[in-house]
Amino acid sequence: MSVAVTFVLIPIILLVGFGIPLAIGLYVYRDARRRGMNAALWTLVAILAPSLIGFIIYLLVRNNNSDMLCPRCDTPVREDYVICPNCGAKLQPYCLNCAAPVQPDWKVCPRCTQPLSEFQDDVVVPHRHKDNSLGKILIAVIVIPILLIIVLILSISVFKVSTSSSGGYSSISTEVSWYDLFRAKNGSEVKEWMQSIEAEDDKAYVLEYKSLMHQDPFRYYYVLYVPAAGSGAEMGFGITGGLFKDVMKIEFESDDTVIENSGIQSDNTKLKSVYCIEIAVDRKAKLEVYCNGQKLKCEVTPVDFDPTLGLLEP
Repeated sequence: MSVAVTFVLIPIILLVGFGIPLAIGLYVYRDARRRGMNAALWTLVAILAPSLIGFIIYLLVRNNNSDMLCPRCDTPVREDYVICPNCGAKLQPYCLNCAAPVQPDWKVCPRCTQPLSEFQDDVVVPHRHKDNSLGKILIAVIVIPILLIIVLILSISVFKVSTSSSGGYSSISTEVSWYDLFRAKNGSEVKEWMQSIEAEDDKAYVLEYKSLMHQDPFRYYYVLYVPAAGSGAEMGFGITGGLFKDVMKIEFESDDTVIENSGIQSDNTKLKSVYCIEIAVDRKAKLEVYCNGQKLKCEVTPVDFDPTLGLLEP
């Protein structure tokens, strides 16, 4: 794992392990105290209960305790208060006969049947405590674990790239003529495949065979026909690590002057424009073919025989 990824990963782990529980504990303590609940007890429940269960229970239970404040003196009040116990502000209309809370549009008090003819315009409505901390905590609870997962995936990918590029594969390759290819042990099957191809310069045509007869977990045998590469192209290999599988990159660098001489219909059967390749890799890999820096579409035909048999040097 790279040093850069490690420096990013460690602070995120510390934040998830200590920062989020601390923020939840501070929020619960302040909120429970404002609502008149047992702040210390609920703080311990929210922090110590696993998987945020304590915090979720607190959010459900706290609704039974109002967090409303008197608009004049900020004294905690409940929804059923008619007046503020501290400053005497009228918090909602009430019946002048029995002091029961009433609605502004009621005509008669439902408790004492007293007509409600007098309009009460000195009512001040309680307000709730403004606190954006809960939203920030919920965002952190969701975003930070996702960020941690992304960093872990990135670190695995980087690790695989480093291991793959340090020798996680071996390869043997050669360029052969159609004449030699067709005379090989499985040449008739290969010839039938070649004759079915309608050559396009933006494609690579591949016969693919994966052998299970070797100790290597993944050993691939390829016959590649790359019209854009032509004859005598320089060929290079590379392995790029991924999360679930590696990517085998085969790159051709060709001279444009020989491309026009390549093709399925050429009469010169000794023209070398077909490539036989054996690649052994540590784990499952996907093939990508490039020519002069341009990625080609791979038309892969899987077969149950080694199409390179007798053509590759050991």
